[in-house]
Amino acid sequence: MHAPAVATLKRLGLAACLGSGTLLLLEACSSSSSPAPAPVPQQVFTIGSTEVQVFPIPSAGQSVSATASFTGMTDSHRAAFDAAGNMYISDQVASKIYVWPPAAYASGSAGGTAPNLTISVVGSPFGIGFNSGGYLFVAGRGGSITIFAPIAIPSTTGNNLTPTPYATLSGASTTLNSPNGLAVDGSGNVYVANEGSAQVTIFAASDIATAYAAAGVISPTLDIAPSTTISGFAGLHALVLDSSGNLYVTDKNINQVDIFSAAQAVTGQGTVTPIPSVNIPSSAAPGSLTTIHYPNGIAVDREKNIYVADVTQGKILVFPAVTLGASLGVEDNVAPIATITEANLHGVSVH
Repeated sequence: MHAPAVATLKRLGLAACLGSGTLLLLEACSSSSSPAPAPVPQQVFTIGSTEVQVFPIPSAGQSVSATASFTGMTDSHRAAFDAAGNMYISDQVASKIYVWPPAAYASGSAGGTAPNLTISVVGSPFGIGFNSGGYLFVAGRGGSITIFAPIAIPSTTGNNLTPTPYATLSGASTTLNSPNGLAVDGSGNVYVANEGSAQVTIFAASDIATAYAAAGVISPTLDIAPSTTISGFAGLHALVLDSSGNLYVTDKNINQVDIFSAAQAVTGQGTVTPIPSVNIPSSAAPGSLTTIHYPNGIAVDREKNIYVADVTQGKILVFPAVTLGASLGVEDNVAPIATITEANLHGVSVH
């Protein structure tokens, strides 16, 4: 690339060259003079056991109806979206991940189509997420995180694929025990709701890359320790990161949401037991206004409003964004500003 070129380089993420094991830094060019595209309107995706429904973002006090619906799953739990907007839904009983293109759920579409791609995976997939290079991370309930290289999504429906893993995080050192929720931050660090041990485990992207390069084989199993382990939960189910790197965790045993600042949820800390910056308490807490009974899935929109999938009530509870300051243990005892009803609710996502 010539120096006078108007393009500026953006880092997309780390990938590995399967042939040589050499780490490559993927770069892309974007015109510095082009205006930023208008943001795509956000939507709420409610994940029931056999159905995913799509809703517009509700305003405070507003009642909204589903605009699109997708059925045919056996026991779906989590959703993720790649950079192109393709929707991925994990089905833990069928050990499959279903993929629909953005046109299937876009405003004006009623959904209802068969997935364009069905991905068969080993183990019962729960949490799923992507790094900035397009690599898919899948939390298997048996105690592993499987990583798949970017997958081309067909333009037609009804396709099937059983891909070879790029790598698998598994083994005693990982401490993975019934992993559930999963998120990947902008640097490629992987956050896992390790439900079986009631901990959040964080794997540093650099540790994964180093272990992969050292393995020197195709599709290696990487038995590496988490860089940070966050303890102190009564029980946990799901997690999500917002655009600032703040971490939101649902604690299903005491039925509250714990929110940790980005500074509290970084790599390289070892085992820590931080006090959450903010918590949204259970409906059983004295004087509680939250109505939270059993929080399962959790999502955060661009404005950092919080969406909690409450299994007991079959509702998405929408809470306003919180302010994280220097104080710890702040209780955010507020009523939901909106709710969305969904039967057999397991999870929620916003995209």
